[in-house]
Amino acid sequence: MPPRNPRKDARAISRRRLIRTVVLGGIGVTALAQGTEVGRLKVERQALRLPKWKADGLKVALLTDLHVNDKQETERAIEAVGIAGVEKPDVILFGGDFLNTPGEEALRNVRRVLDAADDTGCRAFAVLGNHDYWVPTTPELIEQFRGRRTRLLRNELVGFGDATIWGIDDGIAGRDRHMLDHRHRDDPSILALFHEPDFVSRVHSNVGIMLAGHSHGGQMCLPFGVPLHTPRGARTYIAGFYADAPVPLYVSRGIGTVGPKLRLFCPPEVSILTLNSEDRA
Repeated sequence: MPPRNPRKDARAISRRRLIRTVVLGGIGVTALAQGTEVGRLKVERQALRLPKWKADGLKVALLTDLHVNDKQETERAIEAVGIAGVEKPDVILFGGDFLNTPGEEALRNVRRVLDAADDTGCRAFAVLGNHDYWVPTTPELIEQFRGRRTRLLRNELVGFGDATIWGIDDGIAGRDRHMLDHRHRDDPSILALFHEPDFVSRVHSNVGIMLAGHSHGGQMCLPFGVPLHTPRGARTYIAGFYADAPVPLYVSRGIGTVGPKLRLFCPPEVSILTLNSEDRA
């Protein structure tokens, strides 16, 4: 065995250290750049083909996890509503978690967002999320929807053209109910709006598609969107379209944040979804 060359070994170690420093530095710079992405909304436009769907061409804007606790978050949510309105959807859907702090400021911020939704002229529906129930001001939050163009659905079904929108109340808070009465069990175009995506297994198998949020897409991710953590209720389904879920499922990364006001490799999302039957040409 040839004798070791200490100088050669030292050079190899130095090269490895240099490479590691460059790689870690690059990741750090990228992370800082991505952190600023928290306020840069990305519009995700997708046309989804659904096996049970008959209301071809229904265009839906999905906005979820607004978390309008302060001025900055509120302005971002209002911007998202404005973007959705410009897309001229048939309906705007709010997927829950409007806020996660109590107090009049957060309620006032919700009112501003609902004002913006009214101004779009679009019909809109909403459900509540777990954070909406974890504050003592839930009754006051619910009151904000009174007399609005945006209708809050709490385990209710509403006919919407050739489709039916089913707003399911929050699962983590134990408020969700999933029974379909006989009038809807043969309805091929039910859109379920339900905050937590992992609870897709609870909905009736006849549902055409379920839309959800809650995950924030992980909020802080490794490159290529690999999440560092997701909350209970979003461990299996995290972001994007899952055609093979118990019923077809789309999960939005949402608009706001919880914890650090940062996003890493996971920009906030305005979802513009066009729903078609699988056999549409």
